[in-house]
Amino acid sequence: MKLSYPGTGGDSPASTSATKGASMKLTFLGTGGVTAAPLSGCACRACQRAQLNSGYARAPCSALIEFGRERILLDAGLPLLASRFPPGTLTRILLTHYHMDHVQGLFALRWGVGAPIPVWGPPDPRGCDDLYKHPGCRCNTRN
Repeated sequence: MKLSYPGTGGDSPASTSATKGASMKLTFLGTGGVTAAPLSGCACRACQRAQLNSGYARAPCSALIEFGRERILLDAGLPLLASRFPPGTLTRILLTHYHMDHVQGLFALRWGVGAPIPVWGPPDPRGCDDLYKHPGCRCNTRN
């Protein structure tokens, strides 16, 4: 898979004839935040429950919208997108914003091979700079 970033042309999913009369299906793939659940080393009830029963685990943000021939990934928080979606199975990716828990799955797809996947998102000249502001290190600075 390879990513492309199209302009604001008329190639939106709603403008194709393949979607006329089709029903829409929305599947939540991940509803957790950047830390998801269980969080490494956390002893809260939610994380303990997720460690004991994988049905309570929460993956980072992502959903799949299926509408006619369209398979649109809403946010790309899942880290192993290439494993979950073989090349050619996603028609486009829609990003709500650029926090790491919404885009981390795109990084492995950048160097993919094959047809590009259009990626749509809000204008943001800094893109995913959240990684630099919040690297995830919980350092203890007390002496």
